[in-house]
Amino acid sequence: MVLSRTLKVSIKKLSSKGFGVFEKITPHKNTTEIELFNALPGEKISVEEFSKNKKNLYVIKEWLKVSQGRQDPPCPYFGRCGGCQTLHMSDDMEAAFKRQKVIDALHSFGVRFLTVSPVQTYGQRERRRFRFEVLRHNNRIIFGLRRFHSNQLIDLESCYVADQSISDLLIPIKIFLTENTQEGFKASVSVLKVENGLDLDVQTIKDAKGLCANEKQTLDFMKRNGVTRLTYQEKSFVLQDPFILIDGLKVYIHQDAFMQASYPSEKAMQSIVASFLPTEKRPLMIADLYCGLGTFLIPLSRCHRVHGYESNIDAVRSLRGALSRGEVTSSKVEARDLKESPLSQSELLQYNCIVINPPRVGVAYDQLIQIGKSDVERIIYVSCNPDTFARDCMILDKFGYSPMEIIPIDQFYGSYHIEIVAVLVRS
Repeated sequence: MVLSRTLKVSIKKLSSKGFGVFEKITPHKNTTEIELFNALPGEKISVEEFSKNKKNLYVIKEWLKVSQGRQDPPCPYFGRCGGCQTLHMSDDMEAAFKRQKVIDALHSFGVRFLTVSPVQTYGQRERRRFRFEVLRHNNRIIFGLRRFHSNQLIDLESCYVADQSISDLLIPIKIFLTENTQEGFKASVSVLKVENGLDLDVQTIKDAKGLCANEKQTLDFMKRNGVTRLTYQEKSFVLQDPFILIDGLKVYIHQDAFMQASYPSEKAMQSIVASFLPTEKRPLMIADLYCGLGTFLIPLSRCHRVHGYESNIDAVRSLRGALSRGEVTSSKVEARDLKESPLSQSELLQYNCIVINPPRVGVAYDQLIQIGKSDVERIIYVSCNPDTFARDCMILDKFGYSPMEIIPIDQFYGSYHIEIVAVLVRS
């Protein structure tokens, strides 16, 4: 990189990823906005501008004026590891930033809404699912997360926002991999905190050299570190079948299963979803779309009849098994891809309410249209992506649905992500 010049800039606002934004005059006398990591609104900063591959990069040299919303990042890796982007913000500033993200997304899609509630924060240091990367280079194991917007892997020995059991695993797993891999080993490592320990899934990347530990070495590592299952490629080493508890019901999970980011946030969202149900009819007939392992289906089944729909067949098997063992006869789950085979308008006639918890890409378009054409008066929408949530609200608005209450849930402390639980009612 070549140092071009030093600039004095004023930070005007935050980008959607939590970066500070300043304005710069281009050589053509136009104004362009530049994003700067670790900068906050109101700050005045001396910035070094570097040129690399015909692109400009900006690095903070010193702060000339510091925001009152700034705190010392509690993690020693902040600024290098790309897993967190907001640890330099006070709790109040982070909450305000994430609430504004939701508002901005709704405005950008022209969605009419009454208000967005204050952010509720849960599980600040209890994140229970991570996907790390690992590389053996120069006879050294590098285990961690990538630098933000970079392929550089940052080596970690702890993780501030992770559940303590996951953070405590990082050094032992590096020792295990040092002893049982060869130069050129490269893999992703998914770690889930489950009720009876940790569930690990190790998958080598492309043609990289693999893990060479034998069964005894692997099981010894697992016993010492509270790992219930370790899956490598297609082979699983199992001390106990990993399971989670959803509303007291034991659910055995499949490899690399999806769970909400923390247990406290999951409980909070379950409570909010239940509070959004219509009260005039009991029990209700509820459709739970993208139901996963039953995060909402299971607790709702205590008082209502719930039909779950999920495309992941492993999740369907896990949920069916849990319902059977718990003798839950009021609800059922069907394996169904809602993009390829959406529930039709006529199929939706039987339901009083629809709960939707889609992936980041949002609800399949054809499914949204069928919901819009249905007679269902209330939709409870759980989303991890403000943009696709707002887009789907815009589509549903054409059929008369309006968001009556929107509650942001911060289960991603330290990152720019935000969860949403909302209720849409047909006017």
